[in-house]
Amino acid sequence: FNIVGAEVQDDIDSSHVAKHILSKHYLGHLSYQYNINKDFTLSPYAVVRGSLNSDLFYEASVLATYQKMVWLGVGYRKSGAMALSLGGALYKNRITAHYTYEFGSTGMLGASSGSHEITLGYSINSKGVKKKNPSVDAEDNQPYYDWIDR
Repeated sequence: FNIVGAEVQDDIDSSHVAKHILSKHYLGHLSYQYNINKDFTLSPYAVVRGSLNSDLFYEASVLATYQKMVWLGVGYRKSGAMALSLGGALYKNRITAHYTYEFGSTGMLGASSGSHEITLGYSINSKGVKKKNPSVDAEDNQPYYDWIDR
């Protein structure tokens, strides 16, 4: 559970002078990665947001990943919006591309054909720094799903 920043709100008093009021915002994020087998992982996500002056907002999604190279996801937001996404690693896992199509049945998304989002990413990794992999057993350096049935 995290407390995230503050939002400045304008409030004009009777003398027509703008006052700025800070409002605390709260953000909760929950995720987990299930290793289905050595090729597939499944990662559900849930996010809850709110502030003292607004309604609670939530969203949930699931991302399925194949060999850490290609992923497919679905998501839902409190507003009734749903999303489908597809992405993948392109060049030595340094460059990624991600496409999301979001559609809904209410509001602006209901009146339109949906929205499209394209994301390009570049991973900057320090040389010589080895990342820890929690799914590898330190003793025999085998992925856990290979030695679990021994």
